[in-house]
Amino acid sequence: MPVPQTKHKPKNSILFVCTANQCRSPMAEALFKKLLISKRNDLNNWQVESAGIYAMPNYPATTNAILAMKAFGVDLSSHRSQYVTEKLMQSSNLILTMESTHQHTLQQLFPSFAQKVYMLSEMAGTRIDIEDPIGSPLQEYMKTANKIKGYFRQGWKKILQLSNPQ
Repeated sequence: MPVPQTKHKPKNSILFVCTANQCRSPMAEALFKKLLISKRNDLNNWQVESAGIYAMPNYPATTNAILAMKAFGVDLSSHRSQYVTEKLMQSSNLILTMESTHQHTLQQLFPSFAQKVYMLSEMAGTRIDIEDPIGSPLQEYMKTANKIKGYFRQGWKKILQLSNPQ
């Protein structure tokens, strides 16, 4: 008799959250996946997603987000926005927001998951909002992407620890 196949649940899971899931959080998701690959982490052991608090489902990333990620060697053209759901919150060990208002909103909407919601900048020991570049020139998107990368570098150990609380 064949052994039933069980779906492999990644041991590390992270959800990046912004407002519309068209700029910051998809860039964070893409940059984080690229960082994992560069550090030779097996992506099969990770669940990395992004969502927006006020996202309209199935919208693409903004043109400048796509262009900024292309400059970093990442293809964001297939991204489609999604809104934050209880299922996403439950399936993520760590939820990282771009702004304090995102953090507060998620903690109010999903109080049972409040303890795993942080601002991305908190991983680097500070509390600084990552401003929304929507409607700005490409240069602002590049600055935003570099800020996100910087917080990944500075907060790498804490991100690893909190994304796998076992």
